[in-house]
Amino acid sequence: RWWLFSENKDVGEAEHPGTFQSQPPSTSLKMLSKALKSAESITVPNRRVRKRLLQSRSDKIMSDRKIEKIATRRLGTLSNKERRAWHNFADPALQGDASPNQEPVWKVVDRARLSQIIKNPLSNEVVAVIEFRGDGFMPQQIRRIVGVAIAITNGLLPSNFFEVATKPQNALATILAPGGRLYLSGAKYHFDQSNELFYSSENTSKRDVQEFSVKETEIWLQNHIFLETLKAKIVHSEGKWLKEMNEIIAPRVCSEMLLIDQHLQVADNKEGILLSTAPDEYASALTQLQNIALSGWPKTSIARSKVIRHKDACEEFGSFTIINPEMLQSSTVPLGNDLFPDLVQSVFDLEKHLSTQSLNNCAGKNCVADRKLSTHCAVNFNASFTPHVDSGTGLGQSLSLIVGLGDYHGGDIFVEGIAYPIRYQPLEFDGWKQRHWTGAYTGERFSLVWFSPANSK
Repeated sequence: RWWLFSENKDVGEAEHPGTFQSQPPSTSLKMLSKALKSAESITVPNRRVRKRLLQSRSDKIMSDRKIEKIATRRLGTLSNKERRAWHNFADPALQGDASPNQEPVWKVVDRARLSQIIKNPLSNEVVAVIEFRGDGFMPQQIRRIVGVAIAITNGLLPSNFFEVATKPQNALATILAPGGRLYLSGAKYHFDQSNELFYSSENTSKRDVQEFSVKETEIWLQNHIFLETLKAKIVHSEGKWLKEMNEIIAPRVCSEMLLIDQHLQVADNKEGILLSTAPDEYASALTQLQNIALSGWPKTSIARSKVIRHKDACEEFGSFTIINPEMLQSSTVPLGNDLFPDLVQSVFDLEKHLSTQSLNNCAGKNCVADRKLSTHCAVNFNASFTPHVDSGTGLGQSLSLIVGLGDYHGGDIFVEGIAYPIRYQPLEFDGWKQRHWTGAYTGERFSLVWFSPANSK
């Protein structure tokens, strides 16, 4: 380890085995190293090892966390690495492109470690160099990992933050560390051992290029970073960032974590909460939905169940789709149309009514005047959706329309982190580009989402 080695060691000096040649690492460095390590992907044992461990019961098979995906397309032992959802660590400007149901956010972090401790030659300050290795990184991912690791080290965030924030069903803000300290040192490929990134000149031999890349260029980059970060403007901005992280950002993130812990554990005590009755235009659809819930809700498709939080087996929930027969002529119709023709009529009659009203509830978009009727509607019962974007793109519509029905408290829809109440308050939002999910609630909650997928004809 780096703290076992001394720069000035007398030749022939008698040394006791196992003694430190320099001061042991401080507690803060140990905590930082532990926080970074918790961001790494674990190696999942193969089937033979799992079987042996199950038989012996002498050790754990793997980490206690649930393994969502494995890096099966990597070669050799790298294919046993865990892939985690880094959607909360991506640039928020990506919006739906950074949704956990989008494949690019699932990444492997092979290594997140303190690689060396060096002195800044310009200020004599001690600088920790952190090395990251992985199969690719999202924009801002590394800076947010570092920001979170620093917060954990200072006791501002819990030690299990990376485990919570990389679960696909959770949406959390993360801490963005200041820029200007990050550089790419190399890339490796399955078909080639390595590809150096820096060249001194076109005529330099391969050996000279490699030596220049590994040693001189990296030193030059580090010195350039040291010089830039000593500027008064940078020093002031980083000091301001530390203060904001301590007083504003980290407490806000902790509050969001508490909300996740309390999800679906909202107190059942409804005393003092007065719920408004359903407006007349919703009465027919609500009656049909309640009758279906009493008789048994249809089974949810496999694809849709992947973005619904699993509840207790004793609690019924689900989602199915119906189509508008007036807008979409098809030889095959969803089972919901055959089973519940009265519901189909009520649901699309309700959309006709809502489309004639002036909608003023839109998520980050301008409301559409004279909304066109939809071809489809998702019918949901007590379905708590995890952060996701809808597949496909809208045809004839740029926005979906959602409304909540029933006797429930809470249950807002979150769109890109902003909560919108939808109980008898229709909301338009871009379900194909904006990440959205369901907030905690109590009671019996129905929701209708009208949309027109790209393949509608």
